[in-house]
Amino acid sequence: MGKLRRRVMWASILLALITLGILAYVAYAQGTPMVKIVPAEATIQVGQTIELTVRVENIANLFGADWSIKFDPNLLEVVDADPNMPGVQIAAGDLLSSDYVPTNQVVDGTISYVVQQVEPSMPVSGSGALARITFRAKASGVSDIVLEEAYLSNFDGDGLFSVLQNGKLTIVSAGGEVPTATPAPPTPTPAPTTPPPPTPKPSTTTPSPAYNCVNLQGYHIVRRGETLYAIARAYATDPYAIAACNPTVNPRLIHAGNHLAIPYAPWSNVPPGPTAARQFTPRLTPAPLPTPAAGCRAWHTVQPRETLTAIGLRYQADLWDIGRANRIYNLHLIHAGQVLCIP
Repeated sequence: MGKLRRRVMWASILLALITLGILAYVAYAQGTPMVKIVPAEATIQVGQTIELTVRVENIANLFGADWSIKFDPNLLEVVDADPNMPGVQIAAGDLLSSDYVPTNQVVDGTISYVVQQVEPSMPVSGSGALARITFRAKASGVSDIVLEEAYLSNFDGDGLFSVLQNGKLTIVSAGGEVPTATPAPPTPTPAPTTPPPPTPKPSTTTPSPAYNCVNLQGYHIVRRGETLYAIARAYATDPYAIAACNPTVNPRLIHAGNHLAIPYAPWSNVPPGPTAARQFTPRLTPAPLPTPAAGCRAWHTVQPRETLTAIGLRYQADLWDIGRANRIYNLHLIHAGQVLCIP
């Protein structure tokens, strides 16, 4: 009887631990910022339509969104939400005010959408729809609805963390046969042409080793109406280098007040176009860096609105190591003008 009681006791403890683990996972999932396709899976017949929602959950201080979705254009087509506008568009959601929508288009199986609030609209927290997409089934098959890219930003244009959750649509014939998965069509190779100047993508990784993001020319505070290319022209600096050295700022959607680090990366054959007003005189060669103390490979002076995460990305250093080296116990609390040892 004693052995039986012990077995029952251990079984009860094990069950309690499993239950606690499940509850902890559910609590984590419920509190994690997410961008998701709703419903995640659905089945429709050829010729039918279905509305999918691009939904964000558990977000805080959201002010803008920039995302793209891939689908199989052989199986699905997007129903135009605004026939009075040229091209094919999707419908706006109700979470953000559609104060400024520079991009809303569907081209060759890719949906691109950018929405940005403008003052006096206020940042949004919570959950809601970013956009709504109505698909019409063209042929039987299985198409993934893939959130290929999603960049959420706050009022200052800084990126907000989120987890992406894709969807899937199964299209059956009128008879109801369920097809096997259809492989995605190969991407056609375009004929060689002279490409326009490239648009830098938002950086989601550490800065490219091709650019020196430690020794900088200076900082440029973005003014209203300025673009990354206009700022790059002002300092004759490669726009890709500026994007790489500012990993927490979306280079396609910069905002007035963003502080951009300007590295040493000469831009030859600068194309003509709008040019921002210089805020400092560019230098052709890097200034010598001060000799760091033992255990510090560099010194960094904190700029206004700069975060420890951004500094860690710029130097490819762990922010906990930076915190320990500078006796920072609250990693969210650093001050402009503070000089940090970068270990």
